[in-house]
Amino acid sequence: MATISIFILVIFGVTSLAALIALLVYYARYRRHISRVMNGEEASSDKRISSPSETALSVLIILLLVWNGFSLVQFSIVNNELNDMEYRMTQISRDLTIYSNEINDQISRSGSLVREAYFVQNEIDKAKREFVMDFEVRLKEFSDSTEVYLNYDNQRIRMEKDGDKFTASANIRLGECVYDFATVEIINNGITRIDTLYDTPTGPVWKDFLPQVYASKLPWEIKQKNGKVEIKDEMKFRMVEHSENIHMTAAYLVTEINGTEIERQPISLSSYDDEYTIKIAKTYDLKSTDILTFYTITETDLGLSYKSLMVTYSGEDVTENNVSAEQLLDSDGSVLYSE
Repeated sequence: MATISIFILVIFGVTSLAALIALLVYYARYRRHISRVMNGEEASSDKRISSPSETALSVLIILLLVWNGFSLVQFSIVNNELNDMEYRMTQISRDLTIYSNEINDQISRSGSLVREAYFVQNEIDKAKREFVMDFEVRLKEFSDSTEVYLNYDNQRIRMEKDGDKFTASANIRLGECVYDFATVEIINNGITRIDTLYDTPTGPVWKDFLPQVYASKLPWEIKQKNGKVEIKDEMKFRMVEHSENIHMTAAYLVTEINGTEIERQPISLSSYDDEYTIKIAKTYDLKSTDILTFYTITETDLGLSYKSLMVTYSGEDVTENNVSAEQLLDSDGSVLYSE
């Protein structure tokens, strides 16, 4: 489309230039004729008579102007058609992508031996600090000799046959990170097939059970003078519990400089429906290499704590950096999980 548009624009420009040149030539000849009449070089009656060349030139100018207008109209029509064609091609390309994805998905599903798959996350065992995830799959075809294994979180578990379904349970410890989707290994008549269960959760799946403190903050008001940094801010906190048998026992907003705790402010747990606000209006002595950090600590009745980093402040350029990092800490402060 771009090439055709440029070509038409070139024709339009050349035609316009030719018409302009012809008009200038005609005007110059006309001025010369008038001058010669005024000087007595030609009879005055001659000024009403155009020469054949002048007449031809006038006709040429008219033709050029007509062609110029025609070219402009054609350019507009062709450009609109090309824009419409480009839009239709974009729609066709998008539709083909959708159809291709649907076909690939159907092919993948039609080649799978798994007809249905389910999983359930059970409550955490406080004593063992783990929870059980139950799996159930139904196959499209199987025999009495079919063996099925569940592979999940580095565990290979044989699934028990119960009628037309196969079941198994995987134990997930707190602090572990599941990196891959669960797979089902199906062995039938010496032939092994592996199907992936893409709906199974990955990552720190235990986070769905632990209570958390969600924090938000307004833009900081920062002043720097004589080596001191004054910070004014307002932080809001909301407490959320995801499990009926795991509760938070305390929550704090912690302030550190270079990893050393300088303040710990309690966050009220009296209400889970309303936000709790902590206002900060303090002055800190920060060197150019110092880092000021704010984070929350949520303590639970599991003996575990959940640390969520909120923001860091660099004394070098007097700027704040919003960060998102979380850690699961044991009762002795050791890190069980970090991201």
